[in-house]
Parts: sequence; structure tokens; C-alpha cells
Amino acid sequence: MLWIAVHTLRGRCVSFAGAFLTLVFGVAMISASGTVIAASGDGTGTAGPAARTALAEAGNLLALFAGIGGFLTVFIVASTFSFTVSQRRRELALLRMAGADPGQVRRMVLTETTVLGTAAAAAGALLGVPLASVLSDVLVWRQVLPAGIEVPLTPSRLVAPTLVAFVLGLAVAILGAWPAARRAGAIRPVEAFREAAVDTRPIPRGRWILGVLGLAAGLGLVLLLPRVPADGQLPLALFTAQPIVVGLALLAPAFVPRLTGLVVAPLAAFTGASGLLARENLRAAIRRTASCAAPVLVTIGITGSLLAGTDLLGTAARASAAKLYTSQLRATGDNLDTAVPGVRAAVLVEDAAVSALVQRTSREVTAVGVTGKGVSDVLGLGTTTGDPAQLTGSAAMLGRRQAAGLGLTVGDSVSLRMPDGATVPVKVVALYDGPPLAAPPLLPEQLVARHRAAGARPPALHVALNDPADAARVGNLLAAKGYQVTSTAAWLATAAGFREDGMRIGAELLAWFALLYTLFAVANTVTISLGERASEFSQLRLLGARRAQVLRMVLWEGAGIALTGLVLGAAAVALAVGGLWQAVRSAGLDIPLDLPWGPLLSIAAGCVVVLLTVSTVATTVAMRPSHAR
Repeated sequence: MLWIAVHTLRGRCVSFAGAFLTLVFGVAMISASGTVIAASGDGTGTAGPAARTALAEAGNLLALFAGIGGFLTVFIVASTFSFTVSQRRRELALLRMAGADPGQVRRMVLTETTVLGTAAAAAGALLGVPLASVLSDVLVWRQVLPAGIEVPLTPSRLVAPTLVAFVLGLAVAILGAWPAARRAGAIRPVEAFREAAVDTRPIPRGRWILGVLGLAAGLGLVLLLPRVPADGQLPLALFTAQPIVVGLALLAPAFVPRLTGLVVAPLAAFTGASGLLARENLRAAIRRTASCAAPVLVTIGITGSLLAGTDLLGTAARASAAKLYTSQLRATGDNLDTAVPGVRAAVLVEDAAVSALVQRTSREVTAVGVTGKGVSDVLGLGTTTGDPAQLTGSAAMLGRRQAAGLGLTVGDSVSLRMPDGATVPVKVVALYDGPPLAAPPLLPEQLVARHRAAGARPPALHVALNDPADAARVGNLLAAKGYQVTSTAAWLATAAGFREDGMRIGAELLAWFALLYTLFAVANTVTISLGERASEFSQLRLLGARRAQVLRMVLWEGAGIALTGLVLGAAAVALAVGGLWQAVRSAGLDIPLDLPWGPLLSIAAGCVVVLLTVSTVATTVAMRPSHAR
């Protein structure tokens, strides 16, 4: 079987080229991401707070790269091997007639995968070393990492990520090909006499079950989102679309006949015989159509959900922050004085990144240090439990949802690791409702100032006015003291802009990464399907069809496949983003659903152009005399 597997790989190198390149690219990205994450750890001890925060955010983004890369690799490898097995049914049935048992056929397919996966994983792991430098430069260029920061790529930091990437790549290849190997072993010898390309049973029972489970898992994650802490919502939202995409891709053959009939109907009506033949080809070859449409579905579903989901979460975060900071003015400067005449309250507010040590685990949270008097005037606390007036010394006031997540209530104590590294026990003196997505722990400002990290930003003075008309007078009074004064609304808009820019940059990087990744599958699957149809094209030519007519037929097929994939991808985006929008609204934030139409349409157009281009080139090659059968 080893000899047969190697011979098959050599004879079908074009069919397996897409899976090989996908594995190389995926393993290289996992290796490069792991290398940068590991190397970033070398600089966290000497870097300032801003650099440490940037490195942590970059590490989270790279972890998402690796996670999405692994998901797409499994999906594309599984799709490639499944489609290849479908195309080789007659060949595998002949092997069964020659005496091969199901176990030998399964082992042959898995051996092909192991040989292919070993070569691709080794090449990708080695390619990840130079790619790590490129990746860190891209992160600096896109301002995910600050300019001038050094990410040391020492040899000791290269070994572990490279080995892990190689092992993961090989495991992903075998995992992706396992369903195809089982399907190959189930092929009966009698299928060697089968000639028609019509699919009578495109979805087996196991695929139905997995598809429904994928949709259920995705919708379950959407319902879970409002109950997740704010810092974990974005990563979860980015992965919500993936089980939905998998579910729709597995169930796609059930939708293909009617869906392609609908999307290709105008072409069949206005393009004559070529459009009619294209429609019937798509409806008859259900597996081929679904396999070619699946990469477009994945591209639109993943990238659309990434872009739209991050935009939606950014809007939700801005609305939630506006509910938290209810002051009218915000002042910064040296030696801020809370004694401001003629105002309702003036409170010092300072952000601090702390770690809550709960049940032998450490949870990173962003706390806010405040002076005790007038806090409810400058922050939207909502209903409180306990005594907020006791927020002095070593005390804390927690958001009700976060306290429930940490298992704490009024009167409990918790240890906090402060920004300077000191561990301080604090007592929970009160709970508050706060806005849905922004209810940080409140600490005494003196405690935060005492443990302020070197280079941290100083506190700001938030001012609540008795009358909004006094804004100009109070602003001039504060400016006369040398403070920089702005309205709280303007400050929130600027801060939200920076935060949303960061989220958007990360989403765009992930989206274009996913787009590039799945375009491998588009080119590979279309090339395989059209390469196997050389004899069909020759027969059409013998019946009198011109080359231009055959090309038009394939273009209409490509357009139908692209539209089918776009419709299914749009359904995945609607389920993921629509569910997220409803979850945010149910949490108490009434925000509009604005989609990033420009990037979404650009990605959709890219899928269509690539699919039509590859279809044209592959058909032209297939119609050469040397390819005719």
C-alpha cells in the first residue's frame, strides 16, 4: 500500500497540490505565530507597561491566527481528500475488485495523507522561521506592536514552536483525511461499473448529524456571548462563525440542487444552450458543486463574521462606555485638584491593569481607581448593594456580573496583583450593576496610586456639572489651572476610535489571512474538478460545440458556484452576526446593525474573480489535445 500511495501522489500531484500548499502555509503560520509569541516573552520583563500590553494583545491576535489557521487547514484538507476520493471512486472500486479489502483501502488513503502531511509539515515548520520576522514586521507596520520594539528570535525560542507546528501539521492532515479514508474503505467493488456523475445520496447520515451539531454549537455560542466577561467576548465572537460555517458546509449538498437552480435560472434563461447545460451540470453533480462552493462559503462566512462582528462589538463597547462615564468634563494634568467650585462632583479616575487571584487562578481585569466621594455622579453605577462609602483603604467595589463570575459577594476578600507586582488583599464592600459590557472593579484611587507601575498614565479628573450650561465656565476655570480639558463625550469618542481601530486592524489581518488561505482551496478544488472533465469537454467538441461555447458553459458554472457559495456564506454571517446583535440588544444596549459593506463586497468580488479565473485557465488546459481522452 505504501508503494501504491506514493505512486498515486506522484500521478495525481495536481490534485493534491492545494492540500500540500495549504498545509505548508498553515504550519508556517502556526510556527511563525508560536515563535513570535515565545520570543515576545523575552522582552516583557524590561518593556514598559504600554509595550507589555501591546505584546499581550499581539499574542492574543497571533493565537487567533494559529487557531483559525488550524481550523481552515483541517477543513480544506478534509474537503480536498473527500473530493479526491469522490473523483477516484471507480479507481478505488477496481482495487476492491482486485482483492483489496476495506482496511487496505483506508490505509492507502491514510498513507497518502501521512506522506503528504510529513513533507508539508516539515516544509511549513522550516518556512515559519523566516516568516516570524516578516510577521513581526507586519504587526509593527499595522501598529499592533509599537515601533522600535524588539522581538528577539533566539535559537532557543525557535525549537519548541517549530516542533509543535510540525506535530500539529501532521496531526491536522491525518485528522482532515480520516473521514475520506473511511468513505474510501466503504466503496463497493460493483461501483467500478458506474459511469454516471449523478449523485444519488450526497449526504450520509453521519454528515447530517455533524452538520446539525455544528449549527447548534454555533447558535449556542451566540446565546452564550452576553454571559461571558467583556474581555472574553471578542475571542469567542471570532470563533462563533466557525461551527456555523462547518454545519452549513456539511449540509450544503442538501441545498445545492434547488439553490443552484435559483441562482443560475437567469443565466439559463438569457444565455441559451450554454447556460442551460451549466445549470443541469451543477444540479446533477451535487458533490462537485458543493465541494467547489464550500471554499467560497468558508471565505465569506469567516471573514464576513470577523469584520462585521468586530464592528458590532466595537459599537457595543462604545455604547457601554458612554453608560459608564456619565461626567460632562474630563481634565488631565499635574497635581489635579478635586476642589472645583460650582460643580456637583469632581472625582479622580485612574485605570489599572490588575490580576484577581481566585481559586488558584489568575484573571486579568482592568480596574478603575476612584476617589470615594461623588463616584455615583461621574460613573453610571446603577443599583448598588453594600456601602459604596466604605471604598477606602484596601476595599473594592465590583460589578455584579463580574463578582458572580469570580464567585464573590459583599464581605468577601480577594487578593489582587497590582501593576507594580505587589499582591494586596482587598475586601468587597459593595456591588453595582453598571452597564452591560463595562463594569470594572472600583478601587480607592490612593491604593492604585501607591502601586502605580513605572510609566503608567496619571489619573484624570472627571467633573459632573450641576447645569450643562456651566461647561464653558468650568472648562475655563480648569484650563486656568494649567489642565487640559475636553468633554467626556469627545474623550470617549477618541478612546473608542483607538480601541475600534485596534479591533478592526486585528479583524482585517485575520480576514485577509482567512481569504488567502481559502483561495488555495478554491483554486485546488476547481482545478481537480475541471481536470477530470477533459473527456466530457472532448465529447462536447465532437457534438459540434465550439471552444468558446464550452468556456462560456464553464464560466456560467463558475458563476453559479460562486453565487451558491456567497448565498451560503451570507447565511452564515447572518446567523453569527445577527445572533450577536440580538444578544447585545438583549443585554440592554440598543445599537444599530451596520455592516462593513465595502470590505465584504471586496472579499466577495475577490472570490468570484478567482473562481472564474481558475475555471477559465483549467478549462483551457483541459481542452488541449494532450488532455483529451
